[in-house]
Amino acid sequence: MRALVVVALLAALCAGAAPAPERQVDVVNRREAVLRSLARQPEARVVAAQARRAVALETSVGPVALWVAPTRGGGECWLIDIAALPPDGGGACSARPVHADYVIRPWQSETAVGDETLRLLSARVTPGVASVEIRFADGTDDEAQPAGGFFVRELRGDEEPELVIARSGDGTELRRRSMPGPRSFRRELPFPTGPYRRVIELRTSAGYRMTFAVAPGTNGSVCERTVYRGAQAWGCSPGATRLEPNELSVHRGVWNENEDGEGITLLEGSVGRAISRVEVWYDGGDGARIPVAEQYVLFEVPRGHVPRLLVGFDADGSLVARRRLN
Repeated sequence: MRALVVVALLAALCAGAAPAPERQVDVVNRREAVLRSLARQPEARVVAAQARRAVALETSVGPVALWVAPTRGGGECWLIDIAALPPDGGGACSARPVHADYVIRPWQSETAVGDETLRLLSARVTPGVASVEIRFADGTDDEAQPAGGFFVRELRGDEEPELVIARSGDGTELRRRSMPGPRSFRRELPFPTGPYRRVIELRTSAGYRMTFAVAPGTNGSVCERTVYRGAQAWGCSPGATRLEPNELSVHRGVWNENEDGEGITLLEGSVGRAISRVEVWYDGGDGARIPVAEQYVLFEVPRGHVPRLLVGFDADGSLVARRRLN
């Protein structure tokens, strides 16, 4: 896996050496990042000088490229480089030559880019594949043309690929592959049906931005997503509008780690429409006010404090709800 990270950085080096006009990158810093990584991992066997950009496309979050580089063992490494993110993502490798009997190998990926999620359908194909037919769960289809042995296509909205079919130049079917993605396995589970809308943004004690956003979901649900330092956590539920007027559905959680290894403690959730103000009371008797935005709460507990009780007040200042935190 360490070699795969090197591949990503090597590809970024080549991107920095001859950037496409639409890419706005700090070439010097990208190159320095590559050199630092190479110094830490001298066992990497990627032929950096032969790295090439096989596919380039414009997506909803900006330019995306798929970079390919051979290995000294006769294999190949590839990675997807998202211009809006630092050039240190992972990739995939076949370190040695493989028998080209697969015809087409598709995969899907989801990457958090700021407050957005970039969904991609990609595939590796053999030289005889001239086009790829994509069939979606809603009955629609599309066609993609491979370049340099790969294709990459952004999945927009509620698109759910179920089947990809590789075809030759005369349209003959060469191979088909089903796409049993997470939505195909459990269609009854809710998932987003529209774009996310940011509701809360805060800067944590570690100095990083954290955002909370909501989106409409299937079957009338509401999907909630928290993004922090490139990672995301999301889920869909009936939403804040389904709560009782004086209900406090706020819970304690821990997210990632600070540079010193200490976890960030959060209070997050939603409140009923009758609650306009929330306070948290700590061990020792002191407390703090928690901002409420559109019935949602996202609050970092200061280090050294132990939250024990949540209380909710209505617009007149009357206490209407309380919740003990164990």
